[in-house]
Amino acid sequence: MSGEDIITAAEIRYKPLLEDFFIKTWGSAILYSHDIDHHKRVWKYARELLLITVPDDLPPEKLLMASYLHDIGMATDRSERHGPAGMELCKAFLAGNNMDIAIYSDVMEAIHNHDDKEYKNRASDRSSILKILSAADDLDAFGFIGVYRYIEIYLARDITPTVISSEIIRNAALRFANFESSFWDFPSLIEKHKSRYLILHGLMTHNTGESDIAFINNNTRNTAGSLIRLVDDMVRYKVPPSEINTLADRYPGNMIVSDFIEGILKELSEI
Repeated sequence: MSGEDIITAAEIRYKPLLEDFFIKTWGSAILYSHDIDHHKRVWKYARELLLITVPDDLPPEKLLMASYLHDIGMATDRSERHGPAGMELCKAFLAGNNMDIAIYSDVMEAIHNHDDKEYKNRASDRSSILKILSAADDLDAFGFIGVYRYIEIYLARDITPTVISSEIIRNAALRFANFESSFWDFPSLIEKHKSRYLILHGLMTHNTGESDIAFINNNTRNTAGSLIRLVDDMVRYKVPPSEINTLADRYPGNMIVSDFIEGILKELSEI
């Protein structure tokens, strides 16, 4: 069987189980930036990385499980260190499906440690599962979708709106540097995703200085600060990204908001 066939076989066997477990466990929690759609995208990126790098020690089903369960703990724990909560739920998934927990200890370890976004351990020191999971998770933090995801979780963590943009710039730079260091020997792969990182960086670079004042004053001027206000409205009115255009009328004449809405809907349609 080819690598593609082996991955497809793992998907057929495990995806229905994982998606059913995730939906039931997530329940009525509302955090669109980390819901099942995020996990589906992370698996898409992880699948791409797996096919390109072909690590000998990584069965596809293990990476599939890690991709679908890495942020499930955020249904109840929205802190930066939510990996341990996810690991416990991974144990519950394995037990509920009569799988030997000992065999999947590396999956649980990857879920436990994936939230280290300061990258204290070098890429070469990580297991194949953690290396690919961490990178795939980072790739979903870029582009228009990434801007939305960052702002929503930072608001949920009560980070002061006036520093959100600078925090996003700092954290995203660490993520892209990790991606580059992990896959430096695949330059075309890095170049492919660099454009999405630059979209996020460009929007957030505009989101400094006067945009802070724009947020505080509830001003919808033509600044990237309006994006924080937009996502804040999405949270307040429980609007999922797929329905973001329903808020367009609240920002008449604001080209940054209209371009952002167009961009995020385009990205969602391509997944």
